[in-house]
Parts: sequence; structure tokens; C-alpha cells
Amino acid sequence: MAIRVVPYLKRYTWFQQGLTSFFQSVTTRTAGFNTIDIGQLQQPTLLLFIVLMFIGAAPMSAAGGIKVTTLALILIYIYAKIKGNTYPHIFKTSIAAKQISQAMLIFILAIIINFIAAFIITICEPKVEFLKIIFEVVSAFGTVGLSTGITADLTTLSKIVLICMMLLGKLGLFILLAIFQTPKAESAYYYAKEEVQL
Repeated sequence: MAIRVVPYLKRYTWFQQGLTSFFQSVTTRTAGFNTIDIGQLQQPTLLLFIVLMFIGAAPMSAAGGIKVTTLALILIYIYAKIKGNTYPHIFKTSIAAKQISQAMLIFILAIIINFIAAFIITICEPKVEFLKIIFEVVSAFGTVGLSTGITADLTTLSKIVLICMMLLGKLGLFILLAIFQTPKAESAYYYAKEEVQL
């Protein structure tokens, strides 16, 4: 006889479900408070939390993640290219190409860094669910503080990786780029252009 699994939030009333969902959607941006057992949530909810933690909050806040403005610039750029516009713009104001490039760089670096961290922990923790590993990594990167409850049982190397992700998330990718990038003088020439087959 199959056992029917009741979704975690189904235990509450509609009002409690809405209030809990709103609170957790806010706290995933950086607060780290939880009014429910994160480890009992189903995969779609965990996946949504991962996306919110990866995005983070607004700039100049204590939140980690790539920031909402970075995501906004990327979406504006994608929309502009789909529409065939040469210059991405919003509210009748064009966006500088340099900022679009920075947003793309931060987004791609964030994905690569989170992938590498998750890859290392996956090797160290073969018995742990992959989605829970991703959740822990992105939570550390976003300096959120939420956990599905697996952190204490991880190996030392996995914990070190999570600590590094927390430090990286706290400093921020943009600040790290500003530290390591050396300003270069504008070149008076450029190489011949070539079309690449897509």
C-alpha cells in the first residue's frame, strides 16, 4: 500500500500558507530566519528558494547573491536583443554597455563558482541529495543562513567549501572584480572582426 505524502504547507490554513510563503520568500534574500522546517519542504519549493537566494537583494545592502539590479540589467539586455534594439534601454534611458558587460560577468562567474562548489561537495558527499547540496551552496553564497539540516553531517572539506562560499558571498563578486582588475589604457587599434557560427 502506497503512503501518500502530504506537502508540508498543506498542514496549515490558507492564511497561514500565504503568510508563511511571503515571510520565507523575503527571508531567502538574506535574513536567514525560518518559521518552518526547511528540510521537510518539497523539491519545487527548494528550487524556488535556490533561485531567490541566488538573486539576493538590492545593492548597498547586507545581502549576498548577484543582486536584483544585475538580474534586471540582464533581462533588459535579453529583451532588447529579442526586440532587435541595438541599445538596451528602460524608461527612455539607455543603459551603458559597460554595465551590461559587468552584469553578464557577475552572473556567469556566480554560476561557475556555485557549480564548482557544488561539484566538490557532491564528490565528498555521495549519499546526500543533490538538490540539498545545491541549496546549501547557494545559501552560503547568498549569505542567507538557511539549511536543510545536512550541514552538521558534512565532511570537513565540504564545510571548508561552504565557508569559502560565505566569504565570497559577503565580499561580493563586483568588489572582488574591482580589486583584481587592473585599469588598462584604451587601445588605439583593434583586430579584424570575424563572424562566429552560432
